[in-house]
Amino acid sequence: MKKILLFASACLIVMGGIAQTRQYSVPKGVKEYSVKTSVQTADNGTRTPAMPVNASKSPAATLANDQEMEVGTTYYDLQSNSALSNRFFRYSDGEMGATWTGGLQATAFADRGSFYNFFDGTAWTLAGNTRIESSRRGWPTYAQFGEDGEAIISHTPCALFVRETRGEGDWVEKANPISNTDNTWPRMCYANGSLHILEGFQDDNANYHQGVFYSRTNDGVTFDPQGVQLEEIGPDYYSVTAFGADDYVWAEPHNGVIAFALFSHIADLVVMKSTDNGETWEKFVVWEHPIPMFSWEESIGVGLYTDTCVAPNGSGALVIDDEGKVHVTFCTNASVFSEYGGSYSYYPNWGHVMYWNEDLDTFTGNENQYEALDPTYHEEYFEDGRIIQYLGFDFDGDYSYITTGAETYYRTAGPNNMVTMSQVAPDRLAVAFMAADERRWTAGEDGTTYMVKQIFLCTIKYDPDMLGWYFDPEWVDATTGDMVTTTPGLDYSGFYRVNSSYLLAYDDCIYPQILSQNADDGRAQIYVFFQHDSSPGLALDGEVQTTYTENYIKMWTNNVELSGSVFPEPWFPNAIEDVATVVSMEIYPNPATGMVNVTVENAGICQIYNITGQVVVNANLKAGANLISISNLKTGVYFVSANGETQKLVVK
Repeated sequence: MKKILLFASACLIVMGGIAQTRQYSVPKGVKEYSVKTSVQTADNGTRTPAMPVNASKSPAATLANDQEMEVGTTYYDLQSNSALSNRFFRYSDGEMGATWTGGLQATAFADRGSFYNFFDGTAWTLAGNTRIESSRRGWPTYAQFGEDGEAIISHTPCALFVRETRGEGDWVEKANPISNTDNTWPRMCYANGSLHILEGFQDDNANYHQGVFYSRTNDGVTFDPQGVQLEEIGPDYYSVTAFGADDYVWAEPHNGVIAFALFSHIADLVVMKSTDNGETWEKFVVWEHPIPMFSWEESIGVGLYTDTCVAPNGSGALVIDDEGKVHVTFCTNASVFSEYGGSYSYYPNWGHVMYWNEDLDTFTGNENQYEALDPTYHEEYFEDGRIIQYLGFDFDGDYSYITTGAETYYRTAGPNNMVTMSQVAPDRLAVAFMAADERRWTAGEDGTTYMVKQIFLCTIKYDPDMLGWYFDPEWVDATTGDMVTTTPGLDYSGFYRVNSSYLLAYDDCIYPQILSQNADDGRAQIYVFFQHDSSPGLALDGEVQTTYTENYIKMWTNNVELSGSVFPEPWFPNAIEDVATVVSMEIYPNPATGMVNVTVENAGICQIYNITGQVVVNANLKAGANLISISNLKTGVYFVSANGETQKLVVK
């Protein structure tokens, strides 16, 4: 299958110019813009960077506040093509293991591989900037292995690495789960004494993905089964190219139950669940694709599939609760399956965060399956708890905001994506996802202003009166006791912005994964891992960002002391930040060189901070325009603070 490279072309196409039979129209208020995608190569990780790496390395003191810890660094900035793998794991004693795709040698990234760090209960113990493999690999998944060991699986081809004692000793490479050089994109979990592994298979000659295969091992050497394709997700039900790179993800196993989901935009959204350690499987269809057995190959040059469809955008997560019930969150976007084989167009300002569990029916569109995931046509989704976030954080009701030069490039389309989930109490799930935030813009390398991605945290709570699970827009701040809610849909109601420090407020914070430690008294300690990038976009794909800069892998926690005894329900230490919509300070040009103009309404003091929080410029301001010299500042990201307001400044 020719996997989609999302956002690969920033060319806007007027939808009226695309020949299609519209089975439903995009809702009123959404401008008729779409973005044309192009075909992804078999492994984009092998491409040579467009420009040399920026060799400057910021010190480790780039933590925004004492709720964060730095886990590692990487210049290689692609962590997933679709849904996020389980790359971070917390053990019952408070220790944690972490892995991510890393690379510091930005000349084709010869050192690309599974970077690793270990948390001993108090601190991350390693530098977090070397790979565990002896050869070039990447896209790892991390899991417990045995009572005290740990395991990482990566590709290409897939290889399993284990060690008997976590945090100690050498990593030992075991057998490939599937005996084939074309197996790719592995995902893994540990349950009931076994490692459970999913892999894709890709024919490099045809560049097509050929299905998803399951393996299980107790010792990392022998596999039973080995490389089997489960019948319910095999060629009798789906096109051979239906599921591509990173379209699948495991839930964290719970009480002996294992489950995984497949989040493809050209096939059903499927959950597979096993209560007998993978011997038998139960299939749940969360959403049925309107085109059964969709195949890119059959559509090449034919123009068969040209209808607008709200579909999963590829990112999603699932949780198994204490009763063994599966909960799913996923993101959507509106796309047009065009006559161009292996590509489609999409609406960049259209997409939601959706919710489903086993008690809910399959998403259906009544007479029109193309709009089955569109809340505009289904008011009941707001009533039965299926909507978590609607159209990103849009503060003026104009859904066209994201088309104003704000497209970002993470291979999953839409204002909301990369969702992750964890159970934090018997009656509550915590959800984290990255979203476009209309109040936060930053200058790209080309001088264009782009909307940054930030990570938002919210909860889904079981309502005993309604006998169901619902997004909770009215949680109480644990520190102040204040109710945190205003107007749903137009602000941060029910959401905590994890990247609330000014040091991160105007940077991309992406690829979140949430973990939690639960307590019997209804409290929980929450961890959100993410990748922090001072420039919008992915340098690997070279659209918005073309220069490689250092990315930080960070861990945010709601407990600054990491004691395990934290905040009462609902576990968040700070009230939701109310960011002013009126900006009184203007900075231009931005990016700037030599001099910068700072315009303020009132006289005062201006301070410019570097990314570590150090004041590098002090200046007195008069009301109106002020020229400030920045000739002594090195190229990089800074923050200008005056009259109680802080904005980001890029120095060229």
